[in-house]
Amino acid sequence: MKKTILTIAVLYGVAALGAPYFVGDQIEKNAQQFFQNSRQQQQLAEQGIELSLKQYDKGYFSSTADIHMTASDIITGEVYYDGDFKADIKHAPLSLSGLNAANIHATGTSKPSGSVGDHVPEDFITLDARQSLIDLISGKRNIHTDLALSAVKTRIEDDTDMDFQGLNAHFTASASNTEWEDVKIEFVGLKFASNEQEADVSIKPFTINTETKSDTEVDVKLDKLDVVFNNHQDNLYITLTMNDFVESVSVLRMNDDGSLYLPSHIGLSFSNLTLNSKEDSQTGELHIEDGDFRLGFTPTEGDDYALNVKLKATPKLSGFFAEETPLQPQNIDINAQIAPFTEDYLRIKLQEIYNEVSRNPGMASNIIGSALFPMIQENAFQQDMTTKINASIDGQSGKLMTADGEIHEYLKKDSDIMNMMFDQRKIPQYLHGTKLNIFASEQFLNQTGLGAELGYAQASLIDAEGNLKLDLSITDDQVLLNGQPAPF
Repeated sequence: MKKTILTIAVLYGVAALGAPYFVGDQIEKNAQQFFQNSRQQQQLAEQGIELSLKQYDKGYFSSTADIHMTASDIITGEVYYDGDFKADIKHAPLSLSGLNAANIHATGTSKPSGSVGDHVPEDFITLDARQSLIDLISGKRNIHTDLALSAVKTRIEDDTDMDFQGLNAHFTASASNTEWEDVKIEFVGLKFASNEQEADVSIKPFTINTETKSDTEVDVKLDKLDVVFNNHQDNLYITLTMNDFVESVSVLRMNDDGSLYLPSHIGLSFSNLTLNSKEDSQTGELHIEDGDFRLGFTPTEGDDYALNVKLKATPKLSGFFAEETPLQPQNIDINAQIAPFTEDYLRIKLQEIYNEVSRNPGMASNIIGSALFPMIQENAFQQDMTTKINASIDGQSGKLMTADGEIHEYLKKDSDIMNMMFDQRKIPQYLHGTKLNIFASEQFLNQTGLGAELGYAQASLIDAEGNLKLDLSITDDQVLLNGQPAPF
């Protein structure tokens, strides 16, 4: 027994003394590769971050590294933070770094500059990272990182005070990839106060978690968001509360062969959202339950794809919000599908979007939104397309609008649209096979202005209660409105 214990002790001592040499070499190699890897540095640059290794001093049990970081606005180029950090790296497993291959502690070493840096101390950012010995040996190379931003009270403008109450974040990612796989962010709180305007805005504590569902799909979850705005001078008070927010994203990402991954989608959902506003003695509230929005390309039969759009929500207005919004939907449920998009076409267009977003990631939503309609129009001229729609909007007293059916189009160029506009007898040539059933209440028609635009067809489409009822069917040679040939 004593021999066994002695043997174990000797082996432990040999490992504890010998491991730092090999681990230290690997840690230095990983660090040099990271700072010299153009792809990883490009990924950071796309987020407005530049990192440079100024010096690396390797020791036997521990090492140090001097690092410079600049964080900038990717659109305007404004520098938020520019400062130096020193990293203390303990790479003595079984002794100084315990069961980890390395423990890293980094903090600022000089007063930073920049629009944010000017107002925070040198130790505003603290980072602690660790890589387990088991992960290093097994080749996983996962790095666990804890990031802390310290609390700061400062005056950021002549009359505006900021009380930043801190932030703590935990990240898990591969040493070979700068894109975090699992993230947890605990936001402690933030308040801005303007003394001259007697106004303040506060963001209360919240937690964000990300869940990596696959190599390309990520869910971002926010438990609860509370924002409060007070303008004591104008007697205006606003609160915004949102619970169980989830952003589901299938990101535009490159496959190993250089092609874009498909399908791709984005989804936003929340259990409830409440906006309360009070101005003097008047109050108003907007409350939305079960909000859900989805947009993305999904596979259909064969090798083609469909663009799917989904919007669902249950809104409710009260107070002066209700008075200023005569048309008050109580339930919105819209589903639409546009197809087909060929895989080759999508890869070309999404590659263009991917390149543009890579250059301007802060404008991603604007870039995607502005590119979507031209994609649909361009694709329509390349092949026959079908749009399926099922939509329903309910009001306080019943249905406001419903639409259900399919639109088939065979347009090949802009002049085809002009032909239909100037000679409506040609509509069957370009839209045959279309079947669409639409209902719109008198209230919906009047408050949207659609009733005034029905023109000559109004008499045959409006019933005795003033509601629009349209059963549209387009055959190879005629257009039928509610079973009757259209008067053209």
